[in-house]
Amino acid sequence: MRTAILVPTFARYLPVARLTVTLLDRHWPDHPPIHVCGVAELPFGGAVGIPLRTDPLDWMGIVRDAVSTLRAEGYGLAYLLLDDHPPFAPCHGEHLRSTLPGWMEAFNATTIGLYGWDHRKDSSGRGLGGAHLHLQRQNPHYQWKFGLSPALWDLAVLEGILEKMGDAPSLKDRGPWRFESRSGRVDAPLPAAWKEGCYRVCGVAMRTRPVRWRDLAASASAYAAGRIYRQVRKGIERIGGVGALEWADRVYGWDDFFFEGPYPMYVNGIMHRGGVNRGLIRWLERTGRVALRAEIETAVAQVGAGPAAGGGKPCAA
Repeated sequence: MRTAILVPTFARYLPVARLTVTLLDRHWPDHPPIHVCGVAELPFGGAVGIPLRTDPLDWMGIVRDAVSTLRAEGYGLAYLLLDDHPPFAPCHGEHLRSTLPGWMEAFNATTIGLYGWDHRKDSSGRGLGGAHLHLQRQNPHYQWKFGLSPALWDLAVLEGILEKMGDAPSLKDRGPWRFESRSGRVDAPLPAAWKEGCYRVCGVAMRTRPVRWRDLAASASAYAAGRIYRQVRKGIERIGGVGALEWADRVYGWDDFFFEGPYPMYVNGIMHRGGVNRGLIRWLERTGRVALRAEIETAVAQVGAGPAAGGGKPCAA
């Protein structure tokens, strides 16, 4: 099936979306065609603009219309990338171009998340072993199986989920966070096959650097630790409040880490609560990425005021 890249954005975040396209060109030079939706401005860079035909704050409506457009043009798969989730290091072009689309067809998958299970946060599922580079099939009852961190999607299924979830009367219920939380519910009115077809990569096994056995062991340990800490967080917040939880998260690194994989990314992307993600800036400083930091801060400085499409960013579970 033909594969595209789809980047939803809105007018306020357009400078960040432009930077994402720039970094895609830099770190994934043989990427599929990029399509940008959600804005009335002309296309920029090498991206193709999909006309805005709905309320610019209706995130689900915008993405559904874009998915329909892509399907009409013959695309069957798309990497769905939120506008502030660019790659921050060279991508593994072969895996993104061939391995993952091949798995989508072989497993009749709904989606394969590029923000893999081997990170400090939670995941839930069963590994498929070394033959499939430790790909994890998500538990169909897992809340964040339809997460909006960068992922490859079957466009027909994505359109179907958006149709089911996009009928909420309020715009705030048609945003990206509500897409994740509503579609991931156990009782969401979606076919079982869609819920059972969600996967996440093992980032270490699909990165550009050589894979060592101790790296895989560390990934398994991080996965176990993340599941435990998610439960511990509930107790910390209940006993110590939000301040204690924020302190514990900083110590643990809950929202402050670079995820290495076929699509190297920083957790939660460029933006946080309308400004730059300070964790990202700290990581750029630690790793000496001075020029990239300048590019990011320049883009964020151009971000305008106003509401986010559909109520803000989703959760990066």
